[in-house]
Amino acid sequence: MRLSAWVRTDGIPASGRGGAGLVLTAMRGSSILAHEFMKKTRLRGTGDWKRVSIELALPARTTRLEAGATLEGDDTAWVDDFELEVVER
Repeated sequence: MRLSAWVRTDGIPASGRGGAGLVLTAMRGSSILAHEFMKKTRLRGTGDWKRVSIELALPARTTRLEAGATLEGDDTAWVDDFELEVVER
């Protein structure tokens, strides 16, 4: 699966653990089977709208997919125009 969206940030420190990004989580019941959350590519600083995307291979036992955005810290991020696509691998 591929999740894409436009993201804009304001005031997110360039260093540290914070940042903004997209999140995809494959689940079965309440158990997480796989996830992607832009750990190494989170958006930081102050920036104009930027199209970002993440991909996640869904395990065969997946019964639920959660998709969204995350922001760690007290700063600001805007997210618009989510798109979820099936990607053949």
